[in-house]
Amino acid sequence: MAAAASVFLRVRTGSKVGAEYDQEGQLIQVESREDEEQTVKLAEILELLLAAGYFRARIKGLSPFDKVVGGMTWCITTCNFDIDVDLLFQENSTIGQKIALTEKIVSVLPKMKCPHRLEPHQIQGLDFIHIFPVIQ
Repeated sequence: MAAAASVFLRVRTGSKVGAEYDQEGQLIQVESREDEEQTVKLAEILELLLAAGYFRARIKGLSPFDKVVGGMTWCITTCNFDIDVDLLFQENSTIGQKIALTEKIVSVLPKMKCPHRLEPHQIQGLDFIHIFPVIQ
């Protein structure tokens, strides 16, 4: 039985365990993929958001999810599009709030005539390679 439990505690090669906090402020461990190309795309996304005027992308205490999704939400709301979707972004949201927000963002993109398709799981999984063309 102990051998089976250790399988779930192993970390995959090429991954790192990062610090995240739950609703009560308790530290939880989240595994994320370490990929140089993803890191480069995140930096490019943050540069684009800063150039557009979203200065919260500079805050070091925010997670990459909060920076990117906050930036996407800000960009959509400042585009002066008449959209019937309430885009409310909160930092350190619950997983349910994150899922709902990413689904709303994805549903708005075709209405804005965005030529690039994006799925909610790509935003939630921080797939910066696919998020970059949408932000660009």
